[in-house]
Amino acid sequence: MPVRLSPETSIVHKNVVYPTDLSVHTALLAESENAPVDTEGWVRWFFTWLRSDARWMEAVFGHRLTKKLRAELAQGDLFGGSLADAVWGWMSGETLLTLNARFAGNQDKPGKCESARKFVLKMIPDLSFAAGLLTRIRRGQITENGGDMPLSLATLGLCIREGFGQPELSALKLNLSDQPMSRMEVAALWIRIKPFAAPRKSDEEFGTTRRRVSRALEIAKDRGVV
Repeated sequence: MPVRLSPETSIVHKNVVYPTDLSVHTALLAESENAPVDTEGWVRWFFTWLRSDARWMEAVFGHRLTKKLRAELAQGDLFGGSLADAVWGWMSGETLLTLNARFAGNQDKPGKCESARKFVLKMIPDLSFAAGLLTRIRRGQITENGGDMPLSLATLGLCIREGFGQPELSALKLNLSDQPMSRMEVAALWIRIKPFAAPRKSDEEFGTTRRRVSRALEIAKDRGVV
């Protein structure tokens, strides 16, 4: 039995969701020859596009964040040019204190870094989900027209959610999921085992990435590096 959308949902789907998909599809086709090559490039490309039209922002945040929370985060120009910088700051390992300063927080009296915590706990999951739209549309283009899916794009949503700037860091975190580790601890461990990792292929599957990282960790342990 087909799913029946409420009138309100139908309006949102017609005026927000579908145009969002179409706009990303068109933008990706236009960038096909000059597409980003790394995770940071995709972050900046996507969030620059996201803030280019109020409809896209509404599609991502309108039904998830309260007006009050959006107003608070807007004080730090989060919905302006700082969005990509804030997301990449999170993925680059910035502390809550540093992130809080991005949102007009008081560095002298940071308190509980509430703005940064709201960003990480409330917005990052939705931003990660939104980035998955980019990956989904690109996969559809590849199925239709051929081409390769870059690892940096395939793992974009995961890296945003976990707060890592490289697929290998997300792979390491997943491989060690039975050992609670902070972002900083994972990044520090990767620096130590990276010399033992086989080179990355730009279009490799994430499963391959996980195996490369796992093998690098094994070698590092055998040699007493970790």
